[in-house]
Amino acid sequence: MKFSRKLHPNPEGDGLKSAAEIALERAADAPESEGEPESVALPRAELDRLRAEAAKAAEHWDRLLRVQADLDNFRKRMAREKQDWIKSANERLLSALLTPLDHFEMGLDAARQSPSLEALLDGMRLVHSQFHDALRAQGVTEIEAVGEPFDPSRHEAVAQQESEAPEGQVIQQLRKGYRLHDRVLRATRVIVSKGPSQGSPAEGKAAPAADRRDESGEI
Repeated sequence: MKFSRKLHPNPEGDGLKSAAEIALERAADAPESEGEPESVALPRAELDRLRAEAAKAAEHWDRLLRVQADLDNFRKRMAREKQDWIKSANERLLSALLTPLDHFEMGLDAARQSPSLEALLDGMRLVHSQFHDALRAQGVTEIEAVGEPFDPSRHEAVAQQESEAPEGQVIQQLRKGYRLHDRVLRATRVIVSKGPSQGSPAEGKAAPAADRRDESGEI
């Protein structure tokens, strides 16, 4: 801003003041601003739009909170249902094992009263059969092993032996394995074939020399 050099009377001096001096005096006498921004009046349409956006945001937030609460309740319900299912499955299995246990105890009582070994064996066979029936009813079956190709997902190899069976074939079962439907409960512990034994090359070459020595007495 350029100040005018227009002169005004100066009572304290020579009676003349410039326009710049007068402007400076007025600025000094003016009250100091407190630094607060002046309020700006928004158009009514803009104000209505902002209010609508705020209401929509609040509605979305409330909806998000309800969805989160529903999800938490769903997770808790699923956890309870899973525990109930596990308890129910255990109850069915244990109830199925009670009958073989009853017959096993009856067999023990009969063995105490009768020294007959055959009667004891019959009782054990009955209990063994009932145990297998109870397991099969729950979807538990034995894993085939002997004569099968070794499968690390179903078999646990503890040793290898030479045999006439092809290499990698299970030749002996040490402990039975079981599966529940398609899931392995316990792998079958087995011994796997190395294949038939073979003589070393040195032994194969020594035989003709021995034959010649037998015929002529010299090599």
